[in-house]
Amino acid sequence: MPCKSLDGALPMDVVRYLNQTKRDNVVFFDSGKMATGKPLWSIVLCEPSAVLTEQDSVFVALPSKLPVADIHAWMAEHNQLPSNESTCQAPFHGGLAGFLGFELAWFLGDVNAARKPSEVPLLWVGQFDAAACYDHAAGVWYLTGDENSAVHGVLREAIERAVDPITLSVADSSVSRNHRHSRGASLCVSASEYERQVAVCVDAIKSGEIKQVNFTERFVGQWTGNEGASGFELFEALRTHENGAYGGFLNANVLGNAFTIASVSPEQFLSVEEHHIITRPIKGTRRRGTTPAEDEAMRSE
Repeated sequence: MPCKSLDGALPMDVVRYLNQTKRDNVVFFDSGKMATGKPLWSIVLCEPSAVLTEQDSVFVALPSKLPVADIHAWMAEHNQLPSNESTCQAPFHGGLAGFLGFELAWFLGDVNAARKPSEVPLLWVGQFDAAACYDHAAGVWYLTGDENSAVHGVLREAIERAVDPITLSVADSSVSRNHRHSRGASLCVSASEYERQVAVCVDAIKSGEIKQVNFTERFVGQWTGNEGASGFELFEALRTHENGAYGGFLNANVLGNAFTIASVSPEQFLSVEEHHIITRPIKGTRRRGTTPAEDEAMRSE
């Protein structure tokens, strides 16, 4: 799989172009500022050749629409790629990418709790035959994966054409970033129910059943972009306020149910380096310093 480098538009412009030209299932892993204060890599994907997802508690393969009994076997089968003989240091050369929801645990283990309903599937994993990886330090794109695949040409076109002012003016003709409307988010449960759930957690800690709880709830709100705009406009709005190192955007369609995920998280959940799994969660993992200066130093890390 050759790895070709080329100059072109910035990652945000490339993803905006893909969305405005109605490309299917766009995925964007966006590196914000890391601990060094500088972004590292951004990865752009679109139009997977196969997708594993969930609908009505059934795992389904697309485009075949066939049920999948063993999601581990499906992933192993669809993550087989030709060996990469290139010396390219790009972090992704095609393969599987997507998301696994926390609620997937209900299917992977014995969870003694009711599953909350959601309009978003439990997982969405695409098989991507090519990828566009942007090296922020060098300001260079690397096209990786199968150069004979149709999506390889789609990504090249987006990188090259998104820098054209005429192309951008056409692609963005319906999007004015000066008009965004939102309503404040509200908790999905009542205040009394929230207090009851907190009390249950406190009692469990006091009884010794558990030692620590990461208690979370959902908030719901409304955000309305301009006519013709996609969820990417929301991601752009979030990025103007938060430059977390682990940004992500997914614009997908599952059997007619379109949804968007926009994330600007500063938290690294998991990474794999040379067969070692590394986790750096934010909550409850950093001790306090003995002085304000030590606190500040740990915060900067």
